[in-house]
Amino acid sequence: MKMINMKYITLLLVFFFNTTNALVGMPQKVFLPDPCGSVCFSYFQSLELPCSDMVDSEISNSIECLSHSAMYVNSVAWCWELQCKDISKISIKYFNEFWNETFPDSISFPEALALGKPSYVLPDSDTVMERPSLVNDTWFYINYRSNGDFEDQEILHARMGLALVTITWVLVLVGFLYNCYEKFHVDEYLLPKNVRIWFRKNLLYPALFKEKCAVPITLGEGMAIDYVPPRIVSITIFLYYALNIIFCAVGYKGFWDDQPYYHDTTALICVYVGNRAGVLAFANIPILILFASRNNIYQWATGWSYATFQHYHRHVSIICVLESIIHSVCYTIKFVKKPNSAHLYAVEASMPYFWWGIFATVACGLIPGFAFLKFRKYSYEVFLFIHYMLSSLFLVGCSYHITLRFGLGYGYYQWLFCAYAVLGFDFLVRFLRCLWIKFRGCDSKAVIEIVDKESKTMKIVYKMKGSGQTFIGSYYFLYFYTVFPFFTSHPFTVSEWHNKKSIKQIPNTSSDECESMEEKGLINNKTVDVSYNDSTVTFYVQCFKGMTNVLYRKLELNDFKPIEIYSILEGPYGTYERDPFHEHDFIILLTGGIGNTVVINYLNCFFDYKMRRSFKDCHDVKLSILHCDRYKGRLDFLKRKLEEIIPLNAENDVDLQLHNTTSMGRIDIAKYLRDKVSEIEKKYPTGTRRIGIVSCGPGKFTDEIRKECVALQEGIVNDTVVSYITDPFDW
Repeated sequence: MKMINMKYITLLLVFFFNTTNALVGMPQKVFLPDPCGSVCFSYFQSLELPCSDMVDSEISNSIECLSHSAMYVNSVAWCWELQCKDISKISIKYFNEFWNETFPDSISFPEALALGKPSYVLPDSDTVMERPSLVNDTWFYINYRSNGDFEDQEILHARMGLALVTITWVLVLVGFLYNCYEKFHVDEYLLPKNVRIWFRKNLLYPALFKEKCAVPITLGEGMAIDYVPPRIVSITIFLYYALNIIFCAVGYKGFWDDQPYYHDTTALICVYVGNRAGVLAFANIPILILFASRNNIYQWATGWSYATFQHYHRHVSIICVLESIIHSVCYTIKFVKKPNSAHLYAVEASMPYFWWGIFATVACGLIPGFAFLKFRKYSYEVFLFIHYMLSSLFLVGCSYHITLRFGLGYGYYQWLFCAYAVLGFDFLVRFLRCLWIKFRGCDSKAVIEIVDKESKTMKIVYKMKGSGQTFIGSYYFLYFYTVFPFFTSHPFTVSEWHNKKSIKQIPNTSSDECESMEEKGLINNKTVDVSYNDSTVTFYVQCFKGMTNVLYRKLELNDFKPIEIYSILEGPYGTYERDPFHEHDFIILLTGGIGNTVVINYLNCFFDYKMRRSFKDCHDVKLSILHCDRYKGRLDFLKRKLEEIIPLNAENDVDLQLHNTTSMGRIDIAKYLRDKVSEIEKKYPTGTRRIGIVSCGPGKFTDEIRKECVALQEGIVNDTVVSYITDPFDW
């Protein structure tokens, strides 16, 4: 596999890994000074010399002994001269430098050659060296080829691991370019309409199969396994699976296995496949940790949602687990296939590096079993505890497995350094976010009160200076450190903030009035009657199991009177959809259930936008809202809240519909969307109509909206561009 110039790869790895060893072949070597020379040094080094020591009935030759043994240095020098000089890729200068470093107190390489060429060929069966000797040509060729092929394979493993990391960065670059492409509507200028329709209908918006995307797949009755990613995400994940399978299956070449068992092809293949799978598993560890992290530089670059990266995280972790199992199985087969296999396996498995490897494989193998959706929903806090514990044990097992076997050599540990760096960066930024909010004046206590008993909906309020939101759909992670388990946190979308200006009246900035307003100087010099309220941030939470249930019980014990509880905020977080009002002419917001928090969030941001942007550029955006709920009490609360938010003269800007599914029946979402789009087309018959459809609600509700948005892509023919924006809250 030919990559970029090795000089630049080395510089890149030194920069990222902060070590001159980096990965095998970049520039670290498995055999020193090279595969050929290492055979000369290792073969004669294992023989008994007059100065040798015996340790536990094994021959031990110290560097001092070897350096001062004339027959040893003479044999090694002539082995290199006869066997390696013409076939080695390293220079004589480099070999001389390696010789001087290896034997600092010995004679030089030219002086060792000057002692004369040995005339005796040492038989393979001899273990005692009594005179300068030459190696057997057949024996030497077998070992040289074995060393060379093994090092070539290790270099290929490292390059494939690096390729996985590079490919994820390519994915990020593609995501970034696509965001720019969408933001500036490049497709409208470069692509024919039928191509745009095909791409949106068949790749960008649909679910993978039929309609299920937000509705999880199940195994048996009610056993939810996980969500199926949207089609374009699923295709990307499938390609990553395929890439890992290809990397594990191709590029193998070898000669013989280790010296005592020549021609053992099965053992050789097991070693190569096992090492390949192990290196790829290590390369995937920092990737899967990065995909799971809240402070994800990939997410910052692409703007994709946290839920999207959770899909990638789960599937990359499955790949990592499978590769770890392959690594362990291959080495088990290697020992089982050898003569006296039971004894050899027992001896090897008793070594600390080996059982730490078994420990790591078992730990990572258990992670998917405790991560299926049914368990996550049943007790999210227990899931997090087990997930963090098993992940930590896996990393610890990998660390000891490598260091006890290889130390920090061969570049294997560099992947773990990357994983630690990603993990440390995420937790450091989490801590800094919490500190920043605290320094901004956020109160250490949250006020919790009941909104609706029937639906078990609570309101959580924090006092915070400068609590205004800068983008739509921002969310925070909430910690309650007096509620066990205190180390877990939960994400909630910000619903209200009250340090901003309270608008008494907003101007009508329709396109018909823009010119006259500009002539009168009202756009840039508009005066607005404002007042300031207490600085607060508000979240609405529906009680399920776990931490939210504990908070609800505390309210219940207090006769549903407001309570204060110690809490910490971490955030804000969000995606690139920070200003959809600027990107679209019409926003259709469809929510259900606890999605009412998104309704309040969007309305607050919408009127902020009206103040900040529409005066400046006369962009006349309209907002339509449909909210469905089966709980009358929560629906009535939302109605009262919206009456407080919506200005008196906003009827031309906001179309609001609250639907009680208990008394009014289930609404036909597809018909509602078709009618709404048709109404927009009739009212605005000319120009391009950019419509953003935002969904947030139960899974089946969201999937129906996605399906209809796919069908509405045909409207591009008539210059109606419908974009689907999902705001999932099931992670």
